[in-house]
Amino acid sequence: MKNIILFVLGVLFLILLVWIAGGAQPPAYLRAKESQIKQTLQAAEPVGSSVKAVTAYLDQNKIEHGDYDPSHQKLEAIERKVDSRFFVTTDVQITFWFDSNDKLIKLVLKEIYNGL
Repeated sequence: MKNIILFVLGVLFLILLVWIAGGAQPPAYLRAKESQIKQTLQAAEPVGSSVKAVTAYLDQNKIEHGDYDPSHQKLEAIERKVDSRFFVTTDVQITFWFDSNDKLIKLVLKEIYNGL
């Protein structure tokens, strides 16, 4: 009986962690970090930057990224372990969108939560 109660409590705790990490709005400190990352990227590689310039910036700053996909006109990168709280680490996925001349038109950031 004691094992069943502990098991149920453990499952409820995991459900709570998943709900907090995935269902809730990002906390203010994380939104501030995301905003800082976006401002830094926009200052370094403003709208109109080339794919080559963006890729060079990512390489120089050791930001993990894939290859440019000309068929979808995007380049994806990820800033790992932007934050770590309890059992959850947060990465920020960055998608750079380019026009038909391979010039940057916008970037989109998204939090990725990793944990139990």
